[in-house]
Amino acid sequence: MNQLTNFICVGAQKSGTTTLHDILNQHAEICLPNDKETKFFQRDDRFNKGLEYYKKHFSVNLSHKIIGEIDPEYMYFNYVPKRIYDTLGSETKLIFLLRNPIERAFSHFLMSKKRGYEDLSFSD
Repeated sequence: MNQLTNFICVGAQKSGTTTLHDILNQHAEICLPNDKETKFFQRDDRFNKGLEYYKKHFSVNLSHKIIGEIDPEYMYFNYVPKRIYDTLGSETKLIFLLRNPIERAFSHFLMSKKRGYEDLSFSD
């Protein structure tokens, strides 16, 4: 089994995955994908290209001791954990990032309001 990725972090939208990504990306011994999210284990068109395609998303060098990926959407698809296990093996850690549901909903509301998708108040 190829141990490319040591961990994959998933989490609800607005639960802090971007902040975690930005913090970990600053560490010289941690390698994250070149693009923030590969969607490899989620999207059939990418997964079907195989492990070599997945590896191309990472610029691994000798200083990297940990390789990981952060993709919140992986937790929403029931087939993703099996794909991760079958592809990367049992040593890959899954980390779930969660947040108080009301705080998360309010943060999502503010983001939607800022983007112009929401006209109602939060209480409405």
